[in-house]
Amino acid sequence: MENKGLNYSHGIYASIIAILFLLFGGLILIPIFGDKGAFYACIPVALIGVGFTYFTKTKAKEVFPFALPPIKTFFGAILLSVGVRLISTAVSLAVSLVFDPNVRNDGINSVLLKMSPFEAVIILAVFPAICEEFFCRGFLVRCFSKIKNEKLIILITAVIFGVMHLDPYSFFYTTIFGALLCYIALKTKSLLIPIFLHFTSNALSVLLTFSMESMADEAVSSELVLSLGQNLSMILLYLGLSAIPFFIGYRMFNGKKIKGKALIAIIIASVVIAVGAFYLMIVSSFETVDEATDTVEYEQLIDEKLELNVPSKGNYLLSATLNCKDKVEVILMCGEERIYKKSGSGMIMVTYNFICTDDNAKYYIVIKNAEEEEEEEEDSELSGRLIYSYSLEKVNL
Repeated sequence: MENKGLNYSHGIYASIIAILFLLFGGLILIPIFGDKGAFYACIPVALIGVGFTYFTKTKAKEVFPFALPPIKTFFGAILLSVGVRLISTAVSLAVSLVFDPNVRNDGINSVLLKMSPFEAVIILAVFPAICEEFFCRGFLVRCFSKIKNEKLIILITAVIFGVMHLDPYSFFYTTIFGALLCYIALKTKSLLIPIFLHFTSNALSVLLTFSMESMADEAVSSELVLSLGQNLSMILLYLGLSAIPFFIGYRMFNGKKIKGKALIAIIIASVVIAVGAFYLMIVSSFETVDEATDTVEYEQLIDEKLELNVPSKGNYLLSATLNCKDKVEVILMCGEERIYKKSGSGMIMVTYNFICTDDNAKYYIVIKNAEEEEEEEEDSELSGRLIYSYSLEKVNL
């Protein structure tokens, strides 16, 4: 029997060749095109798929279909992609707890920012959207089409798509996104929506990079390190927000009615998860670095000086409660500089936020008699009990 057309072995061979070219093709492209040469690697990858299609005498329109989908399917795919991108972002945040996402991104961004925004969109959004969809959702899907299980086709092509990005940090992100694009390509029998979604995703990433760079200054560019609780809260938030667009988009894309009861249940679940995420964010954003409680018996004078444990630069919140029948002053000092003062008698509540800009700065709470009390004669009755407690929290927001 004559063996014509693409089959799974062509997909495997072509994928190996494509990955090898992505790994080592820069040795050819960078001397020709400079630093941006590596970004052109997607074009030869697409040509690999086109070449296999030509030499196996497979009809191009069967491998690279461009049927126009219904408008409802198009908007359903957009909403579905929003939900999936939120889910994949949550997965990426989880992966970032293990891998450092800046190792590879710093190198890419340094090259990207040397281009104009228009050039960057063409090279990093237009070219990949067309070339990668031709290879992954066109050529590879056709190669594995004899597999009767669509889920397996989606899994195989999505994993290959993830591996082709050569980045452990983005592997899960791109694999999930690739699975969505393959699902859409199979259901619509067209590459139009996958190309559009791929282009939109990459273009937004490029424009966001330029926007962040234009706003960067010393304050903004300082490294932001989130605690484990904050990362978990962000993961929960993205998962919660993904439910509504995912549900509506899935129903629209597949031509199904959106049931009211199901939508209400999804909205309630989404709100509950989002509220839980915000609560976890607030709780995990305050790290107690110092606290104390004490009772002081005094006669004639109150003069307490308490050194605060301020371990490093950052934003701090001081909370204190004092109880004293005589009028006292509560002063926050940075070295010899007074930065906050409050006076009163009875129950005194103190809440003050300050920013430490020097790792070696020393902060103190000074509690003493108010000035008018100090001026009284020595034989005046001035004795009693001072009860105080304070906590100092580092604000990680």
